[in-house]
Amino acid sequence: MLGGVALIAAIVLVGQTNTSFAQAENYPNKPIHVVAGDGAGGPIDILNRAIGEQIQAMTGQKLVIENMPGGRQVPAAMAVKDAAPDGYTLLSVTQNAITLNPLLIKNLRYQPLKDFAPISLLVNQQHAISFRGPEGTNWKNWTFKDLVEYSKANPGKIFFGSIGIGSGSHLAFEWMKHKTGARFTHVPYAGSPAMLRAFRAGEIHLFQVTVSKDVKQMYDDGFAKALAVPNKGGNPRLPGVPTYDEAVAEGYAYLPWTGWFAPAGTPKPILAKLHGMVAKIMSDPKWTERFVVGAGFLPVTSSPDEFRAYLANDAPNHKALLAIAGIKTN
Repeated sequence: MLGGVALIAAIVLVGQTNTSFAQAENYPNKPIHVVAGDGAGGPIDILNRAIGEQIQAMTGQKLVIENMPGGRQVPAAMAVKDAAPDGYTLLSVTQNAITLNPLLIKNLRYQPLKDFAPISLLVNQQHAISFRGPEGTNWKNWTFKDLVEYSKANPGKIFFGSIGIGSGSHLAFEWMKHKTGARFTHVPYAGSPAMLRAFRAGEIHLFQVTVSKDVKQMYDDGFAKALAVPNKGGNPRLPGVPTYDEAVAEGYAYLPWTGWFAPAGTPKPILAKLHGMVAKIMSDPKWTERFVVGAGFLPVTSSPDEFRAYLANDAPNHKALLAIAGIKTN
């Protein structure tokens, strides 16, 4: 009797597997809807649309981007959570939606690794500590160590900006303060554009920012300088700028990322096909130079299984940084 039940279960499983492969074989046969937690016109939006153009060239099907910024990306996640798991509704979000929100938001209405299936990491943000010192100092010759020493001797005179309490741009400097004893004062802003305006106006002296063309131009013009970069191998757009390990302290484990997800239950062959398309696009050096590296990112495509394993380690790293910052987690 048990043998018969097992045989029936095996037949059903084989049938489901064959159906999944058949779905993947014909996928996509209609437009793919991508809900993005970033605003229209930003670097990630431009990247998603550029990927969409390539997918359309491969498959003949459009990628329709719907931008749903704000709310720590919860609205975007909720819009995809209960969508049909058929590969035609995807989610493009950062670590805020997947790793940080469960730590910071009580009664979060979704469980990231239960409600979503990872497809692929897309990019890490290639950040740098951007610095412009107080007037009357020789800040252009300072290293990060010089800045720390100045802040200790002049408490309350060095301000750093972030895009909000608990954001990566906040946690990075709290980690630096913890490691070096620096006396930096935090000033949160409502988004990167406001923070950049404050930096240009001299309201803050340093912030962690993606090295876009505009930011690189600030360095080239001598308006500001890059003190350090978090990427272990350095930032290819900033040769000679030391890493955090070299300039600050060893052990920094936070690299902001953006990735794609599908609703839980999406067939694995479809997830694999989506990842394969993204990986092929990212393997084109001319394309990545224009839409990835040129925008201040680093391509880091990963398989669905690799992405899931990465996320399992991401939460402990974030929780440790939040503890350093004195931010209570769930």
